[in-house]
Amino acid sequence: MQNKREALDLENQNPKVLFSYSPGEIGFYESSGRLLHFFDREFLKIAKSVGAAEEFYPVLLKVDSLEKTGYLRRSPYHCIFCSSLRRDESMVRSVLYKRGSEKAEYVEKLQEPEYTLSPSACFHVFEHYQNRTLEDTRVVTLMQNVFREEEKGWSAIERLRDYKIREIVFFGDPQFVRKKRETIMDLTNQFLKELGLPYQWEIATDAFMFAEMKRFEKYQREKKSKYELRLKVNGDRTMAAASFNLHETAFTKPFHIKINHFEETVSGCVGYGLERWILAFINQFGGTPENWPEYVRRRSEDDE
Repeated sequence: MQNKREALDLENQNPKVLFSYSPGEIGFYESSGRLLHFFDREFLKIAKSVGAAEEFYPVLLKVDSLEKTGYLRRSPYHCIFCSSLRRDESMVRSVLYKRGSEKAEYVEKLQEPEYTLSPSACFHVFEHYQNRTLEDTRVVTLMQNVFREEEKGWSAIERLRDYKIREIVFFGDPQFVRKKRETIMDLTNQFLKELGLPYQWEIATDAFMFAEMKRFEKYQREKKSKYELRLKVNGDRTMAAASFNLHETAFTKPFHIKINHFEETVSGCVGYGLERWILAFINQFGGTPENWPEYVRRRSEDDE
């Protein structure tokens, strides 16, 4: 029986398309890089069609902001923290002269982390809009690298610690947010039919690591607050490539985000994992552009 990594062994099957130089990290050569631009442009088009304004955010996220999201309580082991050496000249000089075998001593000389690499693309949006009262509903889109440690290990090529997300975040009342998610799901369905890529929808839950948090999984399923779009690879096997989420007040409340004329302001988001779309596409159609559907060839040629 094949293990998960062998089941999607695209690196060996398509040596001029993608590469992996360490577990949890992959890169793409020029031809498959065209697919990265293609998918991001298509998802940006969906975002624009629902009224999104494109914004651009940094990678680093303040630990204080991450704490407000509840992510540290829910999935602390996914987090990758950033730190620097304490500002002490004599100590820094001593570190510079250490040999590689002694580099573990650096840990004792690091400052307490003030930042983390963001584990979710939408968190920066809540950080940006915190303590604000908006005049009306708001839809924002961004393309962001996100970072997660994988507690299940790196047995599958699609399990990445550094990957790209095209995100759409929307603020409004519950009816507006639910309708916006529904519209984006419909537009995604239309895109998949044009693409000819097999897929399925599933009601999903977030990853809760501790037993006391597991009750939220039942709540999410009952509320249908999270849908996953799963793309088919190798027969019946699928992998999650996008999520469509309703947050209720989980983020608007701790970040104090309101809309003037609404009694209750809630949020939702959609995230498309770009690398996984490329992996699923190559699995189905191969890495040679001549074998891609005409729809993709025509659109991707716009990048040349």
